[in-house]
Amino acid sequence: MIAVPDTYDRAFDRYETASGNCYVVDNQSKQGGVTLWFEEESYDFPEIPEDVAYGPGTLFACNVTLTKVNSTGVDYMLKSEDGKTLFSTY
Repeated sequence: MIAVPDTYDRAFDRYETASGNCYVVDNQSKQGGVTLWFEEESYDFPEIPEDVAYGPGTLFACNVTLTKVNSTGVDYMLKSEDGKTLFSTY
C-alpha cells in the first residue's frame, strides 16, 4: 500500500489542529479557487465555498488541521458566529 504524506501523518497522529479567526479571498487564478488566511499563513484551495462572504472584513471561527511532516495536508472548517458549520474540506 502506498500512502501519501497526509494519509500517513494522520494514520500515525502526526498532525496538529489550530483554532482561531480566518478569512477567505478569491485568489483570482485561472483555475478558480480561494485562499484561506489563518493568522499569518495562507493556503490555496480549489474548492470554492458557496454562500460564504469573501474578504478580510469577514472573519470566521476557523479550525485548521495540518500535517507535521512537510505541512502537505491542510483541511479547514469555517463556522458562523453561532457555531454553525458553513463550509468544510474534511
